[in-house]
Amino acid sequence: MAVTFSGAKLTLPPADVDNDGQPEQGVFEFRTNLTVAFQTRTGRLGSQKANQFLAFFSDFIEQQTDTEFAGTGKRQQVVLDLGAGAHVIELDFQGFTGSGHRWGDSGDGGTASDATGESLQRQMELLDRYLQVCEIDSRPGHEAYLEVGNYSESGYYAPLVIAPEEPRVEVDFTEQSSTFDGSLTFVETASLSEPYHASSRNER
Repeated sequence: MAVTFSGAKLTLPPADVDNDGQPEQGVFEFRTNLTVAFQTRTGRLGSQKANQFLAFFSDFIEQQTDTEFAGTGKRQQVVLDLGAGAHVIELDFQGFTGSGHRWGDSGDGGTASDATGESLQRQMELLDRYLQVCEIDSRPGHEAYLEVGNYSESGYYAPLVIAPEEPRVEVDFTEQSSTFDGSLTFVETASLSEPYHASSRNER
């Protein structure tokens, strides 16, 4: 029986965050006031040639079958699902001063590569630092992973291989608040580390 992962966990590829000549791997846990949204961007048939082809295809099928496609609108289209678009995961979360949720490479805090349990400014700066230094893409050793719900090591599906899209963390220091709000959008990517087997997920 799969166990749903509580909260969300972002694991970034190793990078020399503290300039000591050795790479550190940042792990960030989001468990406070977390909202998760899944979205599928289906994409559009924007090519004029593609639209012309589909129009020709529609006419051909109608002539061969002596039937019309459902609908009478002139702008209705035949749609082919060829895997275009993107799988998007959006996280809205909150952090707070002294949080014990892992925020860096060790979970101990007090270093240039880990801000677990530290101030809002340190947590915000460290997440920003990792995102600026890490090279996140599909190359082996450069993948970032997101665990949320059943997309986790203990869930029904494998952790998501992702790339961040315009991450944002905001702290209002004028209010002397003890919390900060963050928003992260991730796009699922392909990994080139190993071949993808469609059956692997069904076997979990």
